[in-house]
Amino acid sequence: MATEITEAIFDLVETFGMHPYYINDGECENFADQISDIIEGAESRWGNIDEHLFSEKHYPQCHCYIVYRGRYYDAEEPFGISNPTLLSFFVRQADQWKERNVHLNAIGGKIPV
Repeated sequence: MATEITEAIFDLVETFGMHPYYINDGECENFADQISDIIEGAESRWGNIDEHLFSEKHYPQCHCYIVYRGRYYDAEEPFGISNPTLLSFFVRQADQWKERNVHLNAIGGKIPV
């Protein structure tokens, strides 16, 4: 059974009329603010507030998500997770960081000109 916040997220994604990935890639603050207006106790939060949870692989200031009853939500994660670093937005960042560093190591740590 879906919770009230999960249903609200699904409904708002439908209202936005775009894939959740694209909501998270440019409309995340608007989305999170609207959910926090709809769901009592939900908080719209930029990642830099939880910066201590992230590693150097992340840019937490680049994403706004929802915190509700100790879980983290966004357009791609309507069921909530226990740690914001597990949101797809930040998982993609970590993967890109890893790929970039593998490439830099392969070329001796220098960016080709």
